[in-house]
Amino acid sequence: MKQNCPNHDEFIPVLAKGLCAACYMRQRRRASASYVGKAGEHLRNRKAHPRAVAVVTPFGEFASASLAAERSPLTARTIQRYCQKQLNGYKYTQAQEEKENGS
Repeated sequence: MKQNCPNHDEFIPVLAKGLCAACYMRQRRRASASYVGKAGEHLRNRKAHPRAVAVVTPFGEFASASLAAERSPLTARTIQRYCQKQLNGYKYTQAQEEKENGS
């Protein structure tokens, strides 16, 4: 069925709610973009990741080893290993050290 979409001047096929396909999809994208609780969304933020452990490196303090690896020539796994053994100026932050020692 062809009708005049309220957002367009030409006659085009109309889908649900009296909107053309382009307007309908635009409305759906806006609705999904404003939706907050997407599955796994909280895991994409590496600074606030639940398992992220802050590290201190010679290059500065970072929220996780993977973020430190972006500014370092080392991989994230190597930085983790250096922090565990406290080698070459790499270590976990004070809070993580206390947690590991059980204090």
